[in-house]
Amino acid sequence: MDDVLTGGDSLEEVRELQIQLIRLVARAGMELHKWRTNASNLRSNISEEKEYSFSCSSETKALGILWDHLTDCFSFKVLPSPQNTKRAVLSNIARIFDPLGLLGPVITVAKIFLQRLWKLKIDWNDSLPEREAEEWERFLNSLHSINQLSVPRHVLCEFPEKLEVHGFADASEKAYGAVVYLKSSAGERNCVRILCSKSRVAPLKSISVPKLELCATLLLAQLVKRVLCAIKLEINDIYLWSDSTIVLAWIQHEPWELKTFVANRIAAIQELTKKEQWFHVSSGNNSADVLSRGLAPEKLCNNELWWTGPSFLQADFPVPMSTPNSNDDVYLSELKTSKPIFLTLNAKEKELFIDCLLSATNSYLKLIRVMSFIFRFIFNSMNPHSLRSGPLTGDELKVASEYLIKEVQVREFSKEISALRKENSIPKGPQGLLCAVRHKFWPIHGRNLSRKIVNDCITCFRNKPVVANQIMGNLPAERITPTFPFDICGVDFIGPLLVKPVAQRRITARKMYVAIFVCFVTKAVHFELVTDLTSETFIAYLKRFFARRGKSSIVCSDNATNFVGAQSELKRLSDMLKKPDENVSAYLASEEIKWKFSPPRSPYFGGLYEAGVKSFKYHFRRVMKNTKVSIEEILTIISQIEGILNSRPLHPYLVILLI
Repeated sequence: MDDVLTGGDSLEEVRELQIQLIRLVARAGMELHKWRTNASNLRSNISEEKEYSFSCSSETKALGILWDHLTDCFSFKVLPSPQNTKRAVLSNIARIFDPLGLLGPVITVAKIFLQRLWKLKIDWNDSLPEREAEEWERFLNSLHSINQLSVPRHVLCEFPEKLEVHGFADASEKAYGAVVYLKSSAGERNCVRILCSKSRVAPLKSISVPKLELCATLLLAQLVKRVLCAIKLEINDIYLWSDSTIVLAWIQHEPWELKTFVANRIAAIQELTKKEQWFHVSSGNNSADVLSRGLAPEKLCNNELWWTGPSFLQADFPVPMSTPNSNDDVYLSELKTSKPIFLTLNAKEKELFIDCLLSATNSYLKLIRVMSFIFRFIFNSMNPHSLRSGPLTGDELKVASEYLIKEVQVREFSKEISALRKENSIPKGPQGLLCAVRHKFWPIHGRNLSRKIVNDCITCFRNKPVVANQIMGNLPAERITPTFPFDICGVDFIGPLLVKPVAQRRITARKMYVAIFVCFVTKAVHFELVTDLTSETFIAYLKRFFARRGKSSIVCSDNATNFVGAQSELKRLSDMLKKPDENVSAYLASEEIKWKFSPPRSPYFGGLYEAGVKSFKYHFRRVMKNTKVSIEEILTIISQIEGILNSRPLHPYLVILLI
């Protein structure tokens, strides 16, 4: 006589089931003992009957798994052996009895470790190497945390209205696996619980990660099929998730389009599931990622991603769209190459194709459409990756019409066309050609036709070539986007200039520079006197510029070392200020200045501020020549030049009349 494991949806159903069991066994003169139930009402009612009473012990084994009927939770008891041999390793792994795969990440770590021992070719009774022995000892010490784990047996919410099955698959270089969740919804309440999982280690023969991902999706399809047969519930929707776009693209193909390894597994997946049930999920939200990589026992207890799935399952998310086909080389390498198809058309003797087509119908529009479809067939045969489909377009009808007209002209006006194509005549211009033709014919639209013929004549073109003009490129977006002045600007240095610190004789002049800022939108300029070209000085006059003109969002410059150093210093200061508070970090991020460097040895990228340098030198040389002035004088001259340049009109024809 073995134990009986059963249940019901209501208390009355369970009580009736118990009475039937008691009466059935009583016919053979036997009594039932060791009653366990999670219903407190049933325990109190039956305990009053002295003939059949419940045991006081709270834990019992249900199919090898410990079940606490008071809390209605599953638990685990693992007592590992301290021996360090391969036989003891296998024995300890077998002691973790987990048929549902609730401890899948922990068992994955043990499986990967055992596979490594096989690679080392260690005998069953040999001691483990020092490194592996220490690692295995740490794993055994951490197994005690599993004994504190409690997994709720009940996976549904109260009075569920909608049930969904969500399956996740993932693979790593060492293992792959699948995990299944059940989501129950009642109004705005959603409950997501893990049902089971399955994992396998990667084969010793090395294969690519996409193929391991494909094996994981097949394992998920098989696991979901078994779950649906076991739970016997009415499931509304099934969602199967994978983070591999390559595998999802393979699933959308027919098996005969793929090579053998992939085709066999895709055929099995499509037989067990539907293409519309597969969707893409990011690696961070993939619960099977924990299963494929393994997890330490002490970390598994508080891992919400494993026990309740990703966070988006807790809400009523919209139905995701199917993932488009991938263009990855691995994906394309598993597709069978299509063999070329040859089509041969045999026409009747002494009868041209154009004659057969013209004799088929008297409708001009029908002839044009038939010819358009012929040209479309030729185009699709030569370009299989960009097929034309749908109704005929105007361009296709125009090409077919021109072709038929030219073919008829070649047949009916062959002598005239051959006479016009003779090259022994002296080349003429459009007027001369039109005059020569009009001696015998009066062509319709002759002037335009003669111009076109002369323009297409290679001999005439070579004798009178047309000089090609350089086409100017489009301005960058920073030049044409309206914004406030100096929001987008460029910076450059002018100099060196010899300046005296004070207005006295016998004072050695120092080299100083002028920094020019040019607004990319309004072309306004701003000048700052710079004492040297260090990064610290650059940051100082950059702060002065922002204080006067406002902070810029984008600053462009050439690739000089002082600019690069200043940018690095600004980044270091920004990183230092970002650490204290998230609000401050967000504010600094919103106010951060974007710095753009032109490519090395490419001054034409900074045409605006290079033109500003030229304008500054034009006025400065005419005023100063070779005179050495003091700082006050140079500041005055710089301000005057800035006023002159900023007073220029935006356009040469922009004139303001004052009345």
